[in-house]
Amino acid sequence: MTQKDGANDAPARPAKSASRAGEALSKPPSGGDPSSQVDNLFKDWGGDYKTPGAAVLVMQDGKVLHEKGYGLTEVGGLKLGPQTVFELASVSKQFTAMAVMLLKQEGKLDYSDRLGKYFNFRALEANEVTVLQLLDHRSGLPEYGEVFAAANLIDKHFPRSAKADRGRFEPTVDDVLKSLAEQYEFAFAPGARYSYSNSGYVLLSKIVEKVSGQAFPAFMRERIFKPLGMESSFIYEKSSPVPAEAALGHDRGWTVFNEIDYTPLDFIYGDGSVQTNLSDMRKWVLALDELSSASRGDKGGKLPVTRATFKEALKKAEETDTPGVSYGFGWFLGKARGLDGVWHSGSWGGYRTMIMRFPSQKFTVVVLSNVAHLMPTFMAAKVSTFFLEGVMERPRTPPVTKEILARFAKRYTDDSGDYYDVTLEPEAGGKHALFLKYSTLDKFKLVPVRGDGGKFRGEFFIEGLFGFDAFRYTLDERRNVINVPSRPKGPAQNQRRSFGRRSKF
Repeated sequence: MTQKDGANDAPARPAKSASRAGEALSKPPSGGDPSSQVDNLFKDWGGDYKTPGAAVLVMQDGKVLHEKGYGLTEVGGLKLGPQTVFELASVSKQFTAMAVMLLKQEGKLDYSDRLGKYFNFRALEANEVTVLQLLDHRSGLPEYGEVFAAANLIDKHFPRSAKADRGRFEPTVDDVLKSLAEQYEFAFAPGARYSYSNSGYVLLSKIVEKVSGQAFPAFMRERIFKPLGMESSFIYEKSSPVPAEAALGHDRGWTVFNEIDYTPLDFIYGDGSVQTNLSDMRKWVLALDELSSASRGDKGGKLPVTRATFKEALKKAEETDTPGVSYGFGWFLGKARGLDGVWHSGSWGGYRTMIMRFPSQKFTVVVLSNVAHLMPTFMAAKVSTFFLEGVMERPRTPPVTKEILARFAKRYTDDSGDYYDVTLEPEAGGKHALFLKYSTLDKFKLVPVRGDGGKFRGEFFIEGLFGFDAFRYTLDERRNVINVPSRPKGPAQNQRRSFGRRSKF
């Protein structure tokens, strides 16, 4: 989706903005009320540099505590704000899951239904996969993007600008179903393990179509968006018009921001493609608060499902490949600084998104970004600490000598092939600290954390994000590093697959 309206303004200065964005995460914000702290965190987006940026929503107890845009829809474009429409990427999965829950509630499908009930697959494993395993990423389905790439149906040069050549093949959800149905075998036996799957959620959208008799975009509009008053929200497909206030996706070059608003997989939905804005996300958050409420009664207002249905979905959460983190129906579940939280991120093209909730506190942060390097996962976690610091656990930081820290200062290559640098740098007062070089411009301070018995055991957290994203090394008896953590990508976030649809958080 593109947005080309707006005056031609001053050129972007991404290098300076990008580097300072990293510093904002590695240093405590200046004092002031929480809303001012949010402004300080995003201060380098949308200032004099005229960059793309993010729209941020903070809500608690049904009230908006902060709602503001930082940056532009594109360089020289409109200001981001509550009405700006973004691609949600994998945050869309919770909407797809809600559609499945609704049909389950109406008795039109069951979580134990087998994939073979709905579609004919060549692989025998399809007769073992359940709807529940599609929801919690235990199906074993191959990733459809990798299937298309292996068949040489899509090129590898995306995302890119819509002004460039379009792909020779722009698959739809029907093409995804066809390609998966023709596979001879799955990646692993259904139910054997957790593996984040975009293919599973695409097939869930097809199941919704088959059961309801409606196209998925129409079903979502009539059964989810419209009842909640989400008038600006829709499923992006080939026939979708571009909203007047649409954010254009970007990445960061050395001297400019580049438009990356096209991939040949843009017209596939279920795993992503919900388009919405902060104004509509307000209504979604209110619905989630009501569904998470301990109030008696089945239903309140125009909620899509009953509280019992929603709570059952979260209770069915299964452990993921991240210790202490489970996956429900479109949500990760775990603890952050002692609080029970649910969250999900999204990544597609030049869009990065995040919704982070603490249901017991009725607190939610939403960050919608149109620049690939903003890292809304970290931003949302930081914003949460500004408002909830008083009820969160405080980190226990043990004293660690410079000599011990120096053992961690080197270049690492993790299991996924990503490399990153950890450097030892001096601080005020003659002290030293470790810094993770996330990119050529951004770096984050690694803070030691006490382990069992109060001793340091090689575990760090990125400063300010204690309890959100552990960065764990395994040490031998001499405290030499023998197991390397993956480069952090946000709380419980795995690397986006090379040709996967949309990554998660």
